[in-house]
Amino acid sequence: MISGFVGKDALDDFHDERSDEALRSVREGLQQAGVPSKEHEMVGSTGAELAELARNQGCELSLMGTRGLSASMCALLGSATQDTIEHVGVPVMVVK
Repeated sequence: MISGFVGKDALDDFHDERSDEALRSVREGLQQAGVPSKEHEMVGSTGAELAELARNQGCELSLMGTRGLSASMCALLGSATQDTIEHVGVPVMVVK
């Protein structure tokens, strides 16, 4: 595990940067459209983490994007979307 070799602050900075990169265009689109939103940054098992967040926030729907991996790549790598669908307990809308 990389956390044994890299300090917590450096790892947190890495996750913050990657999260900001991933959310930038969505954040800007929502702001331009006047749609209120909340951001939550989590590290861990996607399905389990999102299921806990959905319960804590009282969510009625989970909206996810896909990275467009082929079926064979998803089978090899696992699918965050599939993991979420299996765990989250609310309807999941997947946007490609």
